[in-house]
Amino acid sequence: MSTVAVVIPTWNMASTLGRALGSACVGGADEIVVVDDASTDATYSVVQQWQKSHPHVQYVRHPEKSKDHNAAQRDVWLSLTSNHVIGLAADDWLYPAAVEAVRRNAHAPVVFTDADAFDEFGRFTHWHMSEFYGYRSADEVRARVRGPSNLIESGIGSSLRRDMVHWLWRMSWESLGPLMDSVGYGTVACLFGAAYVHAKGAGLTVRERSYGRNPDWTDDDYRTMGMHAVAWMEYAGLDRETIKGMARKRCYVEVA
Repeated sequence: MSTVAVVIPTWNMASTLGRALGSACVGGADEIVVVDDASTDATYSVVQQWQKSHPHVQYVRHPEKSKDHNAAQRDVWLSLTSNHVIGLAADDWLYPAAVEAVRRNAHAPVVFTDADAFDEFGRFTHWHMSEFYGYRSADEVRARVRGPSNLIESGIGSSLRRDMVHWLWRMSWESLGPLMDSVGYGTVACLFGAAYVHAKGAGLTVRERSYGRNPDWTDDDYRTMGMHAVAWMEYAGLDRETIKGMARKRCYVEVA
């Protein structure tokens, strides 16, 4: 049977970690790792509570807060043995059918699901819906990216096949910063194909400040990150027209 891992990075998010971790446990993930970036709150106690009923939950703690929280997860991701890996923010959660949906599509380089978005008070705001379902070849994905459709290709409720995880880290995936998920997952789909599951896989919380989100970034900062992502996609081997679509829809920059 295909196996699925869930990695949950966190820093001082004990108030929401229980929901995220619980969703991975109840959802049936085979490997679950909480990566604690030197939290000073009750994070470890939350993990211990879930370990009582799900002893396969692993806990990795950094002795001090990392300078780059993306890069600090690298060794954990590369140590996993499951066929697919889901990255889950500590303030997001998986829906009950998410893990099984990934298992059914374990052959796919990346599995995308729909997702619900909520504000920090738990109020529903919108639905990330694909309208582009089934297994899609790399050519089909690239055509979608170049066309007028909005994209859902991101890490939200999505899963990467283990060989794709290793490929991304070899490509210095962490250098994409806040675009790591959307550009990384999207690039995999454009190069290798993807499965789009007609189901909601996750709920996500949209807020200004949490682990990995910096409200102090300026428009210039975002443009710099976007142009770096463009260079990264060129290095990855994407054609120019696809890069232009990804840059406009995911990086919010225009390239010639």
